[in-house]
Amino acid sequence: MQQIGCYAKSEMIGHVETHPDVPFLATGDGKTKLTSENILAGPDFAAYERSDDWCATAYFYLNSPVDDLPAIEPYEKRMVGIVSESR
Repeated sequence: MQQIGCYAKSEMIGHVETHPDVPFLATGDGKTKLTSENILAGPDFAAYERSDDWCATAYFYLNSPVDDLPAIEPYEKRMVGIVSESR
């Protein structure tokens, strides 16, 4: 789930410099990491992609203890194209 945040240039520069391990991403391609330089070159207020941890849970009830569902795929196969390698 994509989540967008908004920042003030003066506050975000300090945050990026004091938290170099956090991948703050510019909105757009999902790959451009915010740096002090590209924040300074941009507008006073801008959006960025947040990396909050989201999850979803679905509950359902079966009318019997058996089903015809296939076995769930391994985690690595299910995450192809979803989880970025750079994060």
